[in-house]
Amino acid sequence: RWPSGTWMYFNSYGTLYWIQDRFQNSLRISRQINGQIAMVTQMPENRSVLLSYNSQGKLSQVTLPDGRTWKIEYTTLYTGPQFH
Repeated sequence: RWPSGTWMYFNSYGTLYWIQDRFQNSLRISRQINGQIAMVTQMPENRSVLLSYNSQGKLSQVTLPDGRTWKIEYTTLYTGPQFH
């Protein structure tokens, strides 16, 4: 438990799967079999953000609870991710 009252929960493999603040607001973290985060759900509202990855394992798309998406592209000359 953090001094702020936030709790962080880890599974038996040491992977973070739940964060909860002192007001009972929480984030549930769902992962793919390879450990990448697939979805983060805000509780108790039950709103989810979905994460997609490209074939290199890099984050490629974020889908917001309202259905809007952010597509992320990477360049060979690193200038940081480009959001569209």
